[in-house]
Amino acid sequence: MDFSASDLKKYLLENLEKNSPLIAFCQPKIDFITEKACQVRLPLNEHTKSHIGSMGFGALAVGADLTGGLLAWFHIQAMTNNFDFCFAAAEIKFLKKPTSEVIFCCRDGELISAGLQSLQAKQKINIPLNIIATTESALFEKRVAIFNLNLSIKNRG
Repeated sequence: MDFSASDLKKYLLENLEKNSPLIAFCQPKIDFITEKACQVRLPLNEHTKSHIGSMGFGALAVGADLTGGLLAWFHIQAMTNNFDFCFAAAEIKFLKKPTSEVIFCCRDGELISAGLQSLQAKQKINIPLNIIATTESALFEKRVAIFNLNLSIKNRG
């Protein structure tokens, strides 16, 4: 696929609506996706807000899933082999209630790329991804959660 940055974002968001309506329901915005990193924003709104006014656990999980998943997809779609991927495990550390838009960032693109390059036909690999969730203020960013997701990739051959 050969897209400009804005076309890629539009393509991804349209496909999310068709294939992952729960993710689309949260109204994510893709800030960027490169070989090294992916950054996604989720607004705090009626779809993502919990009963206590902060972003809900499910919405936070959606943001982390999308951020790590897009980065994996970005690398996999460039490969010639047929790969399947999913998240096999998650460890989450909540640091602060997110009471505004949350920004999710994963900078593990090089790990994903190296893992895919080493994967032989019919093999499976697990890659630990770190996704940091933050909120911004005018002066600084605040970490609200740290996600450690286990990305499982299988080379179908």
